[in-house]
Amino acid sequence: MNNMGCKIDKLVTTHGYDLRGIVWSATGGSGSYRLFVKKEGPNGRSSTMQEGLFALDGSEEKLLGTISMNSIGGDTITATLVITSDRGDICTAEL
Repeated sequence: MNNMGCKIDKLVTTHGYDLRGIVWSATGGSGSYRLFVKKEGPNGRSSTMQEGLFALDGSEEKLLGTISMNSIGGDTITATLVITSDRGDICTAEL
């Protein structure tokens, strides 16, 4: 994106992970986001998605959403965050 960045933070919890979608900008802006998380492991697979709109005022970092996933040994968790600004710029982060 021209002036926006994005990332996924992975926080360890008692039962697994919290995956947080974050967007920031030096000059502000708005758009939409989609945070998709998939887990595969010995007990099967699951996936979940959050999406919504955001607006940033000036130089700001904003938490877009959090997805909590329980995890046991052998699980593989992947996450993708896609940001689309109102100007059509796209930022993608993967974990």
